[in-house]
Amino acid sequence: SGNAITNNLQDEAYWKPFFDGYPPVHEWLDKVQPDVAVIIYNDHGLNFFLDNMPTFAIGAAAEYQNADEGWGLKTLPPFAGDPDLSWDIIESLVVDEFDMTTCQEMKVDHGFSVPMSLLWGHKDKIPVRTVPIVINTVQYPLPTPARCYKLGKALGKAIEA
Repeated sequence: SGNAITNNLQDEAYWKPFFDGYPPVHEWLDKVQPDVAVIIYNDHGLNFFLDNMPTFAIGAAAEYQNADEGWGLKTLPPFAGDPDLSWDIIESLVVDEFDMTTCQEMKVDHGFSVPMSLLWGHKDKIPVRTVPIVINTVQYPLPTPARCYKLGKALGKAIEA
């Protein structure tokens, strides 16, 4: 879907059913007007590699630049971060026994930028700050589904606080 957006293929027969599902999401986002998006995804080798793969990582930067992982994806303007919220989340997660790898500098890839484009690409400017959270889905040992669920619960608690 990232290349479909880049190449403006949203109205082509193959892609149209997929993209036609987003207007109700856009309407909902316009109605609730969130100020922050916490995006959970897996890193595709921009920050972490097979010899250095944390189970969980979180960005705590003022901005995040996307980068191409070698597929020719368009480089986008930087995404605004929310370091204050990031640190609040980090501190809460540590209390809940999640030791996050903390990244004060972090590149984001299509696992982050494509959802942002799908949710807010129809806007002139993305209207939210972001907190990227990376979960290892690549290198053994992987976190268990139960551990990921517990992380989700702890994240929800941290965000609501």
